[in-house]
Formats: sequence, C-alpha cells, structure tokens
Amino acid sequence: MITSEDEQARYRPVSGLAVASLVAGMLSAAALVNPFFWVVPLVAVGLACLGLADVSRVGAEKAGRIAAVAGLALAVGFGAQAVSSTLTRRLITTARAHQASVVWIEALRDGRVADARAMCLPDAVPKLDDVAKQVAACGGAGRPVASVVGRGEENPDTWRVRVAVEPCAAGTLEVIIELASSIVTRQEGPVERWMVVTCQPAG
Repeated sequence: MITSEDEQARYRPVSGLAVASLVAGMLSAAALVNPFFWVVPLVAVGLACLGLADVSRVGAEKAGRIAAVAGLALAVGFGAQAVSSTLTRRLITTARAHQASVVWIEALRDGRVADARAMCLPDAVPKLDDVAKQVAACGGAGRPVASVVGRGEENPDTWRVRVAVEPCAAGTLEVIIELASSIVTRQEGPVERWMVVTCQPAG
C-alpha cells in the first residue's frame, strides 16, 4: 500500500528554468522570420543551460531535464537555420546586384544607352548621360570590375556597387551604382528585376 509519505518522497518539483527554456526554444522559430529575433535562440540556450544545471543540483532534485534538452535542441536548430538561410540569401542577392551592375555598365560601354536607360528608375536618369559619356570615353576594351559595397546609405532595401572600368583610355574611372530589386509578373511567371536607383562617378 502506497502511503502519503511515499508519494511525497517520489514527488519532484518541475524546474521553472527548464520549462522556460522549452517555451523559448519553441519561440526561436521567430528567428526564421527576421534577424531581429536572433536573440531568442540565444536566450533559449542560456535558459536551457541554467535549466540543466538546476535539475542536476545535488540535494535539490527537480524534474524537467527532457524539457531543457528539448528547448536546447529547438534553439540550436532554429538558430542555425536562421543564420544559414540569411547568409545564403545575402550571398545570392549580392551576386545578382553584382551581375546587374556589370550588365548596366556594359550597355553604356557598348553604346546601348536606351537599354541602360530602361534599367534606370527616374532619379537615375538625369545622371545617366554624364556617366555614359565617361564610360564611353574608356573605349570598347574597358571591362567592368564590380564589387558590392553593401546596403544603401539612405535606403536599406538597395545595394551599393562600386564598378571600375579597366583599362580606361581616359584614365581611372569608377562608378558608384545603387540598385534595387523588384518582382515583375510576366507571362512565364514572377521574375526578379534589378533597377538602377542612382549612379555617379566615385570620388
């Protein structure tokens, strides 16, 4: 027959830290939505470590090890996936911004100003002729060498690319191009299109 003393002896309180780590681990899925929430997996890992320590203390036996381990696993999984997917998207985006800037400069170099103009938003059009003249002065042998600088200074949705035309018969020429991408719906489906927001000679 089980007495009340036996039940009290077998009862172990649940660690609040372990439960908190499990909840935080589940909330770590928010890190997949926005880098702003990357702090959630970090908090969950910290709570899981504290929870595991709490349930392992000698003389203060508590339940909740499984919850703490699950919270740790969820935090690490969601956190790693959020970081890797963000880095992958950034690499893909910078590669496309790089390619779009090269295509635009090549259009100016080859005298296809109308094609280059079609890639420009209204704010970039007034500066297009000056940049076109400088690129054309480099000669047809000039090749664009582009490097992505980073996000736009005023608009974080744009990307800044520095393009040098080498060799250039008229001397050193570098152009700063700011580009933005948008999704255009065509007959074959949605297509990403890069447009030049601003352009100006570097320096």
